[in-house]
Amino acid sequence: MPRNKTITFATLPILFLIIIIGYNIKKTPSVISQTRNPPEKSSQAEEKAATSAPTASANEASTSGPYSPTPTENTRAIDDRIKRAQQSIEATFATPIRGLHLPRETEIRLMQLLLERAQATYDASDAITDLHSEHPSDVSKAIAASQRQVEDEIRELVGDSKYQDIKTMMSASRYLRRIQGAYGQRLTESGAPLSPEQLIPIARAFLEAYGTNDPMPKKAEIDPYSGLSKQDDDLLIRAKSIISEQQAAFLRQAISDRNRKIINSR
Repeated sequence: MPRNKTITFATLPILFLIIIIGYNIKKTPSVISQTRNPPEKSSQAEEKAATSAPTASANEASTSGPYSPTPTENTRAIDDRIKRAQQSIEATFATPIRGLHLPRETEIRLMQLLLERAQATYDASDAITDLHSEHPSDVSKAIAASQRQVEDEIRELVGDSKYQDIKTMMSASRYLRRIQGAYGQRLTESGAPLSPEQLIPIARAFLEAYGTNDPMPKKAEIDPYSGLSKQDDDLLIRAKSIISEQQAAFLRQAISDRNRKIINSR
């Protein structure tokens, strides 16, 4: 039945008969096989019943208002979100955590807690959205409260000293992605890779020099000769005790190259 046609009283008996035949085929297959009708007729009836049901559902969907996801679709979306969060956490935090030299079982539990922290953030945000809150601060408060509980478990797991490193790691996640991404790959290719032990300290240097927002420098803030801003100079000073001279030279050049693109832009 075409989707754009309505069901009339004349077609109801036929539709009812098709549904009954389809139901009996599913319900009593052994009885159908013992009848004198050829097998192909039963197949035709099944095909009609199968094609009629989706058409009716489509008609119902077209008149039932805006589409809303089914429970299965919601579950799949949540699973995909958790999977993406797990992949991001492993890519960002697995190597820095290895540099802390924690017991293996502690590493595994820590990664689980970091995933729970991400999930708690999603849950708090979803809950506030479902309540249709008009105050953005409500979302921030709910997320902070949900994260605090997991962070207390992390502190208890690793101890106060290591927890400060974990806290830095979480706050500097965007810098860790950059350090292990473009910077890390080029350093490895140049023969001076960063070690796992260097990752959290150098991320802390980025965090202290630039803050959590990682602002791009303005043209007026960049020295035209060195290609560096005052924040860049601050970073390189902090990094001296963390990375080698070769690594520092690469970092200086990479930042200067980025800044010169800003200078040359319109």
